[in-house]
Amino acid sequence: MVRYAWRDLGTRPLFFPALSLTLGALWATGTGSAAGVFLLCALCLGLAGTALGPLPGVHLGVLGALALMGAGLSGFEARVDIPPALTEGGGAVLEGEVERVERFDGATRLRLAVARAGPLPGPQVPVRFRASLSGQGDGLDLQPGQRVRVEARLVPDAPPSNPGERDFASARRRQGVAFTGGFAPGRLLALSPAPAWRLALEDVRGRLGQAVRGVAPSPDAAALFLTLAAGQRADLDASWEDAFSRAGLAHVLSVSGLHVAALALMTLALLRRGLVRLGGRWRGWEARRVAAPAAVPFVWAYVLFTGTQAPAVRSAVMATAVLLGLGLWRRADGLNGLSLAALVLVAWTPSSVVDLSLRLSFLAVLGLVLLSPALREALPLPPPDPSEPRRLKRWAAKGRETVAQTLCASAAATLVGLPVVATAFGRVSLAGLVSNIVALPLCGVLTGLAAGGAALFVVAPVIATPVLWAGAWASELLLVLTRGFASVPFAAVEVPGFGPLLALAYAVGLGCWALGS
Repeated sequence: MVRYAWRDLGTRPLFFPALSLTLGALWATGTGSAAGVFLLCALCLGLAGTALGPLPGVHLGVLGALALMGAGLSGFEARVDIPPALTEGGGAVLEGEVERVERFDGATRLRLAVARAGPLPGPQVPVRFRASLSGQGDGLDLQPGQRVRVEARLVPDAPPSNPGERDFASARRRQGVAFTGGFAPGRLLALSPAPAWRLALEDVRGRLGQAVRGVAPSPDAAALFLTLAAGQRADLDASWEDAFSRAGLAHVLSVSGLHVAALALMTLALLRRGLVRLGGRWRGWEARRVAAPAAVPFVWAYVLFTGTQAPAVRSAVMATAVLLGLGLWRRADGLNGLSLAALVLVAWTPSSVVDLSLRLSFLAVLGLVLLSPALREALPLPPPDPSEPRRLKRWAAKGRETVAQTLCASAAATLVGLPVVATAFGRVSLAGLVSNIVALPLCGVLTGLAAGGAALFVVAPVIATPVLWAGAWASELLLVLTRGFASVPFAAVEVPGFGPLLALAYAVGLGCWALGS
């Protein structure tokens, strides 16, 4: 574990640009015209910095240009164009493209990018906004990418009215969501078919779900396995989500760095071993140079198959950078990889800066990179001695070091995300410090079985059955561990939310300790 210092941040060329773009995206400009001004200023400042060349202080201008660019991109994403007749909501006819479909408890929720709308009755006019609509009924078969026309009852998206209630409206406004509402499935008309690749993907997911339920020891084990294999988290009972949260294992339910990293490493190892077995020129270092970039499509296929969740995309960007670096015989750098992922995600979707799961994902990785080495140094345990002649003692020292590093990693992820978790959920899991040490090896195996089982199922369902059976039973074992850790007294403790000033002081103090010498 390499400990970073303050001076190391300046030697990472992507860290401060990513930080500037992210801070700019956090500043909502409010209107599309203001967003255009911000982008114009960013362009002028960037051109001036390029023209001035290597003069002192020019890099600050470039960072300022990136911050303005982040603010401008955020404003463009949040831009809406609503006709006066719809500002108060009410009955309306909407026409647009389905961006997201969520099914749960006999209901369907749609995210619709509206292109034309009008009051009911009345003419439709070109518009620009998004609407989150819910409808009762299981018979609605829609996929993202379809164009639909729907009669809906719109309600302007407003902040929460109760004190202490979580404000989801601010995040939705950043995404251009102007209305929530409901619709009757019988009043929806599909104007275009779903993309063929999405239909094929949903067909494979459906058949995979049936196969897993046929070999799983319990419905809950099948639901957990399908959460990791196909991103079908809605099938998992809400009580289990609470149990995973109390046990400090909530990250297992979201396809993120743990799962993508495990898949990337296993795919790299399998491809490299296969190339080496071919013999000839593949023996030696050339095998890894070929296997590393060849593993990239498998990583992105897994992310796509599980629903392109934001933390998974972040992890896939980092894994891609690492694998391509290995192909070029470059050593991976965690801080640069995290910064690259932030640049890509914020530039593509500026509203991702307020996505809770993505925030926790980035903070967890930042804690692993910056804080975990400092925590390991603070432990009064000497590192293992590689020159120890006694094999058993050397193995025992390596095992102790693995446990110590896992404990430090778990504590680092918990400490770095503490202000966000306390504000969002009002409690922090203490059991997670121990549960992650016990459960993470099983989670790695389970991820390999989930991804490998899904891939084999696409090629040959019969061959995949033993893998699906093993994955379902591994899921059952993880459920048993989760139930045990969640039932421990004081597994989770209630904590008050951090205010802005306290959160800033906490972050500065933690950063000074992590990066201090």
